[in-house]
Amino acid sequence: MKARTLLLLLFLSSFLNGSAALQESGKSIVLKKSTTSDGVLRSANLFVSAYLDISNELLLLNFEGCPNDVSISVTNLSTDEIIYSELHTISSNIVLNMGGLLEENSEYRLEIIIGETILYGDFDF
Repeated sequence: MKARTLLLLLFLSSFLNGSAALQESGKSIVLKKSTTSDGVLRSANLFVSAYLDISNELLLLNFEGCPNDVSISVTNLSTDEIIYSELHTISSNIVLNMGGLLEENSEYRLEIIIGETILYGDFDF
């Protein structure tokens, strides 16, 4: 009981003291589903999450329920330049090394295409 309480206090203390550092080292990317030209929402029974590890310049992608290959691209929104584009055979996790591709103080769009479903999310670096 004391050990659990001590661990909880240690966790809360480190969380409160390190929250600024955590915000600087990484962030979740909110993914939205695209709609077709007629306004119909494309849907699928899949779950995808994306996380940017800023300090290591890595994009971490987690897929659940994705039976197809995945096309992943990253576009610099200020220049409309596609800085990364590749087709991946699906696995539960994909780690993309973005080292040297991301410019400071720039905004980017991550786009993930799985079959007929398009997911996208914007992030800044």
